[in-house]
Amino acid sequence: MSKCPKCNRKLHLYNISQFCPGCGVNLRFYNFRENFLMDAKEAELKLARMNVKLRRMKVAFIGSKLAIFRLIAVLFPILGLLIPSGSLSLNLPFYKETIDLSALGIYNAYSKGDIMYILKMSFSDFAADQFTSLRNILIGYASVALVVVIALLATILCFISYKNMQIVIAGIAVVGIADSIAIAIMINHFTTTVSNSLIVSAEAGFGLYIEAVMFAIVFVANLLLCIKKIPIEYEEGDLERYEILKKVIKGKIKIEELPQPIVETAETRAIEEEIKEKMKNMDTSEEVQTSEEENVLKVEAGIEE
Repeated sequence: MSKCPKCNRKLHLYNISQFCPGCGVNLRFYNFRENFLMDAKEAELKLARMNVKLRRMKVAFIGSKLAIFRLIAVLFPILGLLIPSGSLSLNLPFYKETIDLSALGIYNAYSKGDIMYILKMSFSDFAADQFTSLRNILIGYASVALVVVIALLATILCFISYKNMQIVIAGIAVVGIADSIAIAIMINHFTTTVSNSLIVSAEAGFGLYIEAVMFAIVFVANLLLCIKKIPIEYEEGDLERYEILKKVIKGKIKIEELPQPIVETAETRAIEEEIKEKMKNMDTSEEVQTSEEENVLKVEAGIEE
């Protein structure tokens, strides 16, 4: 239920007239000029905020060849997960299976129930140490995949903080390098441990070492972006308007107290000059029309005389 902006009277659904039934004010045009200026100020500030964010997003993604390479480089660790880091073979009565230590191989093993079988056997008394080591390797490989996903999301959201996200992504890449090497060493150690086992056997691969190299490329790309610091060029007045909008949102400035336009630029000055020129031409045409009417009246008066 709305209210009259002047007398604050409650308006019902059956009050379909544009005039208030209480004070008679025109509801459609009441405070039209003030509301129009308020809308114009809000539009000016919000448009500036959108322009600033679009500029930052553009620079973060395609602002330079290095930024474009950063987008491509973050895909390298995803490809690295497809390269096998080894294989695991389970040789049990009525159960024989081989699992490739790659993203696709582990997914297939999960689909067939092999991962759940390893997790259950790690809590049993039968070859518990070997199955526990298998479980730890799988958890470690999953942690590498998680770092890859985090790095990808951080790269997609790099426009949020253009100055700091490169440092964050570089830090994530360092974690990925350390994690990949640690799990690769764990796989090599497990391969040596079960070399004489009849239940579990393993072979080491080079996939995680390549994964570490892929993370290193991501680290270098973001480190170079931190050093180079590509400048962002904003439209005249947009950054100043955006800072004013932040103060308005925090309540430090009231939008009613701001002028219109809020920030003068070459564009707004050109518009003002164009308006003044049109007003001047209108005044001139009115003077000419008035003069012509006076001459017509004088001629008619002379004819009558």
